[in-house]
Amino acid sequence: KWLVLQALEHHWQRADVLAKVTASDEVEITATNVKAMTIAPPVGVDGAPINIAIFINRPRTAKTDPTIIYKNYHPGRPIALLLTKDGWKIQPLTGMHKSPGLQGPIDDALFSPIIAVRGTGAVINSASDTWLKSELDRFRTSWGIYFRGTLPEKQDTDITDEDIKTKNLYLFGDPSSNKILARIAGELPIKWTKDKISIGDKSYSTTDHLPMFIFPNPLNSEKYVVINTGMTFSTKDMMGSNALQYPHLPDYAIIKFDANHFTDDRKTDVQLAGFFDEEWKLPKVVTAK
Repeated sequence: KWLVLQALEHHWQRADVLAKVTASDEVEITATNVKAMTIAPPVGVDGAPINIAIFINRPRTAKTDPTIIYKNYHPGRPIALLLTKDGWKIQPLTGMHKSPGLQGPIDDALFSPIIAVRGTGAVINSASDTWLKSELDRFRTSWGIYFRGTLPEKQDTDITDEDIKTKNLYLFGDPSSNKILARIAGELPIKWTKDKISIGDKSYSTTDHLPMFIFPNPLNSEKYVVINTGMTFSTKDMMGSNALQYPHLPDYAIIKFDANHFTDDRKTDVQLAGFFDEEWKLPKVVTAK
């Protein structure tokens, strides 16, 4: 009730925290694979400020010095704790980082209001345009049948500042065809031009490849953009069982498509897939699946 994890050291690895109040002015915390947290320990009386001794990952004995002493703590006020290269500090986590509600994978964007954004400009090539229209249609149809609603959609020219402020944007197209994508393309970790898609030290031809990924929206880092995919589980998965409706892609992927034979089965067309690191950067080594 009084501790919130704000960031991990490494996603998809086990993280543990044990926190307890041992006296009116002492807090003991053991944390593994945790980079940042906030605490608001139930100490103090009648709102009067006190000093708190905070022990983090340090055996507690009568002679142990606290990791941190927080002076003039007002009960109920959160304390930001950050693991730095010099140890734990009272310091907020700043800069772009994975945090609760903004950590991926791709399908995490489905848990907040969304808008599917159609591009209105000229496309890089007609083959990818054909395939993406099929993917958007799949997203729209599946939303109606299995999510029992009408997929929220707009053209790129109709997106408002309020949409950017309040919605996760599912962008379909390329930096040539989708005006929102064109606005943010320079700030995304995956690049593509008329001829190639570049991710880390790897490149793929645009004639038959497309990127799919999730990323904090550079126009509003508290919301996501999702590029060129709807839900990553397939129509067959939705027809089969709710138990199959889990993420079938991590944070990013490159697929090889066939414009004449559309498929939403990512097990058949993924050429590369992986997770961004804790700062939403590509890992140092990008490897194929």
